[in-house]
Amino acid sequence: MSSFATVARPYAQAAFNYAAEQSALPAWERALQFAAHVARDDAVQRLIGDPRVADDALIGLFRPEDMPVPDGFENFLALLERNGRLPTLPDIAEQFTARKDEAEQTLAVTVRTAAELDDQHRERLQQALAKRFGKNIDLRVQVDEDMVGGASIQAGDLVIDGTVRDKISRLAASLSSH
Repeated sequence: MSSFATVARPYAQAAFNYAAEQSALPAWERALQFAAHVARDDAVQRLIGDPRVADDALIGLFRPEDMPVPDGFENFLALLERNGRLPTLPDIAEQFTARKDEAEQTLAVTVRTAAELDDQHRERLQQALAKRFGKNIDLRVQVDEDMVGGASIQAGDLVIDGTVRDKISRLAASLSSH
């Protein structure tokens, strides 16, 4: 987490509580992810705090245009802007998602593979991971064309490296130790 994590914590908790009360966790998560993406942009970072930029115009940059904005989200952005906290949006979004996943008993799992997984393989992997971790699995597959073969799975702090490159490295280490 970045240096803004501590500052972001009460805002993430407040956003989570409000979204949960409104039964709008997915909508808030999407809106926060969008706003976090905007907040990471170098050009936007230079605009934050610039007295020449009107508050409404600045807040408008963080409002998703291609999706409905959940109730209360614009007020939340205005509060962040007033308190000089717009730069904390990436941390707020990260903490909000963690709270949402915990409440929904969901674990985000990223799988890196050399080739795209078909629906049948995705489903079997998702079921196996759900059984192993005892949670719903939010499976995200990333194709890594530099990977020779195999897969790498990251679930929270756990990393399972089943890539061909890792197997070759272990074999080389084993041969060099004999």
